Amino acid sequence: MIIENPKFKSWPMVIHANGPSKKGKIWKKALKMFKNVEERNEPQPEDVDLTVMTWTVAGERTILQDCFAKMNVNIILLEIEKPFNWLDKIKRVKDILPYIDTKYVMCLDSTDVIVSTDEAEGQIWSDFVETFKNQNTKLLFNAEKYKWPEVDKGISNPKEMEHYIKLLEQTEKFEEDLYSDLLDSPFNRFNSGAFIGETKFTQIVYDKVWDITEPYYKDGVNESLFGGDQGFLRIVQHEFFPDMRIDYSCSIFQCLAGVDEGEVILHA
Repeated sequence: MIIENPKFKSWPMVIHANGPSKKGKIWKKALKMFKNVEERNEPQPEDVDLTVMTWTVAGERTILQDCFAKMNVNIILLEIEKPFNWLDKIKRVKDILPYIDTKYVMCLDSTDVIVSTDEAEGQIWSDFVETFKNQNTKLLFNAEKYKWPEVDKGISNPKEMEHYIKLLEQTEKFEEDLYSDLLDSPFNRFNSGAFIGETKFTQIVYDKVWDITEPYYKDGVNESLFGGDQGFLRIVQHEFFPDMRIDYSCSIFQCLAGVDEGEVILHA
């Protein structure tokens, strides 16, 4: 399966059915096409200095694991026990990064993500790395159409989170001014469900975000605390820009929430 974004003339390698798009026609088509993908032997990502990881619930099998199994590729499972603590997504990445010895690292959600097959079989991981290097940034996150959390939605205790809500207001304006107004992208909102980056710089960012989130860790099972892990990661964008940014042109990642048929084309 090959993914095409006609607006940006890009060929994203990861499709992410975030939010309500899991029930949409594009994702259903992607699942159907994935079932017909034949097993093959791809090189390991470490061959191009890349480590691939995914967040998953301990003991559960996911579509992303099936995807990598079809490629005979090994990835690191960042298992999170139930009840699912959303802030474990930050903690697990922060904890493991010091032990990653590749130059680049990628992490993906597991229940609603498919890595596309590559038309040049055997080059998928080098394509990931080369496309990332062409972005001229050190850490590239997924981009989507919808904002989450919102200043007035998705936060269960606004009074306690008042300081971070102010930062979120600044972040929303930053995203609008840069990615929407200047760069004319409908994919102008931060999504934490996928990233690729330089390992050392990614560690700096996750250490910083963990310093913010650690006091709230015990409450992390409540996604509405601050939009799960996404709110805390989202508000540091402008601090680390341009070394950290979102994939507004869908060069690697393609979110589906709010996307109409025709905006994304799937090729067998």
